[in-house]
Amino acid sequence: MSKTRLLCLAIVAALFALPAGAAQAAKLYISPSGSDSAACTSGFPCASFNRAYQVANPGDDVEVAAGNYGDQRLDDVSAKDGSVAQVWIHPASGATPKITDLLVYASNVRVTGFTMPTDGSAGQPDVRAPAHDVVIENIHATNFYVTGATRNVTFKGGDYGPYLSTGGGSQIKSLSSGGDGQDYPVNTVVDGVRLHDYTIPAGSSAHLDCLHVFYH
Repeated sequence: MSKTRLLCLAIVAALFALPAGAAQAAKLYISPSGSDSAACTSGFPCASFNRAYQVANPGDDVEVAAGNYGDQRLDDVSAKDGSVAQVWIHPASGATPKITDLLVYASNVRVTGFTMPTDGSAGQPDVRAPAHDVVIENIHATNFYVTGATRNVTFKGGDYGPYLSTGGGSQIKSLSSGGDGQDYPVNTVVDGVRLHDYTIPAGSSAHLDCLHVFYH
């Protein structure tokens, strides 16, 4: 048998040996002119992060076109709650899309590279239970929150500030005061994040740190 035939047979065998679910990741699209009744394809983009996350399969890649998107939310989807690949939501190449808030209840998701206003007119990345295995990466905002029984949440890179507040800085906290042993974040990582220019209003006696970890 020729070497070429042997090589072809080896490639075919390797393809058949791939585990179930190992198909190449699909690419989905979000646009300010899209619709959340659309399929999130390049020709028919959707309009929100949440719609794209709902449509995506684990491991899919969501590309966000330039523009302003307002408040964004990612809701929990049971099919993405287990040990599955992350859905990656990020700007299209060369684009600088803007959002005004990011509320994450979803799991196995990575959100990269968005800008939020820092003039007090907007919110911040806010990861809440039951979210787990979440990466918030290279975001520019005032501050961030991790609240309740989240697991494996990473804030990687990014720039947070300036922030004028009497309600505390960035926060990693249990859901209730004192906690009950079950409602606090587990395995939260803050890696390479810049926190700067956190201030209180003139005349205020409020206590403000760049990063609060409480109630534990």
